[in-house]
Amino acid sequence: MSDATLLPVSGSPVAGSPVAGRVSGGLDRQAAVATWLARCRALAEASLDSVEAPADELAALAGGDRRTMEIARRAILEALERDPGNCLLRQMQSFWRRAFEKGSWDWDCTDVADVGGILS
Repeated sequence: MSDATLLPVSGSPVAGSPVAGRVSGGLDRQAAVATWLARCRALAEASLDSVEAPADELAALAGGDRRTMEIARRAILEALERDPGNCLLRQMQSFWRRAFEKGSWDWDCTDVADVGGILS
């Protein structure tokens, strides 16, 4: 499976989406997602004893940008929909989940609607 099969069928995971933009440091988010997915795949292909070290590395690689993680998650889930029995994708999904649990994310509440005044 090539890295391109991890991208949504619609093409770029970023083009025209509400999450398009730039991550901290001026990196293109699409490039950040592609880098994250490539490293996640490499780690999933390796013979590892634990998910902890890869999760730490992947959380750091996302650089606190939750949107990079959101796009990567969607790419993995879409790939799993096309190939639900793919063990490599299941491993990548596990790495994503643990990386998200361990990471520190920029939630930037300015783009969150205060529904019912619960944030006040």
